[in-house]
Amino acid sequence: MARQWEEYILLVFRRALSIWIWAALTASAVPARGSAAAVQTATRTPAQTAARGLSLSDAYSAALKQSEAVARQKEQVTQSRERVQQLRGGILPNLSLNGSHLIQDRPTNALAQAFFPEKQTTASLTLAQPLFRGLREFAGLRQAKNLLEAQKALEDAARAQLLLDLAANYYSILSTEQDIRNLTQQAALYAGRVADMQRRVRRGESNTNDLLVAQSTASALDADLRLLAGQQRGARDSLAFLTGLPPDAPLADDTLETSIRNAKTMKLEDSLARIESRPDVRAARGQLEASRENVKAQRGAHWPTVDLVGNYYLTRPEGPAEEIDWDAQVRLTLPLYEGGTTLARTREAVSARTEAELALAQFRRQAERDIRVFHESAKSRVEQLDALGKTVELAEKSSRQLERDYRRGLARNIDVQAALAEYRAAVRALDQARFALRLDLLKLDIAAARLPAAGPEGGR
Repeated sequence: MARQWEEYILLVFRRALSIWIWAALTASAVPARGSAAAVQTATRTPAQTAARGLSLSDAYSAALKQSEAVARQKEQVTQSRERVQQLRGGILPNLSLNGSHLIQDRPTNALAQAFFPEKQTTASLTLAQPLFRGLREFAGLRQAKNLLEAQKALEDAARAQLLLDLAANYYSILSTEQDIRNLTQQAALYAGRVADMQRRVRRGESNTNDLLVAQSTASALDADLRLLAGQQRGARDSLAFLTGLPPDAPLADDTLETSIRNAKTMKLEDSLARIESRPDVRAARGQLEASRENVKAQRGAHWPTVDLVGNYYLTRPEGPAEEIDWDAQVRLTLPLYEGGTTLARTREAVSARTEAELALAQFRRQAERDIRVFHESAKSRVEQLDALGKTVELAEKSSRQLERDYRRGLARNIDVQAALAEYRAAVRALDQARFALRLDLLKLDIAAARLPAAGPEGGR
């Protein structure tokens, strides 16, 4: 009985093991959702980007790697960081190895020969430690740190300006492309209308003037298309300059509905609360703090300085001092009169601090103005989109109705031409307003310091 149970348990174990192995092989053959498939989606190759179209985020990432302006700002941040390290090193002890070999005329006096031999070789280790400099060194260090933060803010400002320039170019291309599509459709429509008018003229149903008006409009559309094509090539070249990508890279933007929702729900107070986070305000604030520390540093120049200097002699000239291996001294320097230089530098620093305060106040007021202007512009743009949508709908109905009436002899050709022109203008205005809304919202985000995070490869 026990043996039967053992065989039964062994059979069950073998079947379970087979099922587990089969499941493991199946799972390895089929990629799981959120693992390899997710990585493949997140890590897109240039070919995949070209297939789905270049988004503004993709273009911005490429522009960050291409921009010399951002790269220069990064180098200036590095320089500011090294200046902080230099000032920090000035507070720490300074150890140096000194050596000299002197050959001089042999003195005739025997006593002088003992103190001043003909050949003197000296080697020593010197340790110098500043003890007190009127606290100028610490004020200078804090000043350099504030300037470093200001420089970091200027780097962010360069990134923001790059994004603004790129977005203006990006949406200009999309707007022009849509405009070209609209005009191409209108040109095809007028080509058919010209052909229809030619048949009507031959049948005596319309006069020659109607045909000439239709041909004139078709020619004007062709001229507009040629102008837009030239503008498009220029904008594409600018995009290639900013991003380093091919000028014919396809663009794709599907953020219209999101932009409209954001514009309808955004609050002015939320944007105004982020004024202190703006790069220009942060930079001005860093400059102000640095100027305050500079005033302290200049005032510290009125105080005496105290330094500790010690020497350990490895070798000394022959004579009475040969047996002395080390010495140490404290140096005290008290400034008494420098021609008013220190006072003038202090007054200059105070004036620079006042200037920095005024600059910070100006940047804050400008930031509030920018936010209010772009917020109102985005709100007005949404209302314009609603109105233009109705205008396009009504203009399309009107042009179609007039076309039908014209075929029945109930409307004049000039009325049809005017309705088609009105419809064409409304469609172009609607598409241009859509892209303008995206740009207005981006300007508001930049004004409120809502910038996309810069990746580790941002800048050169």
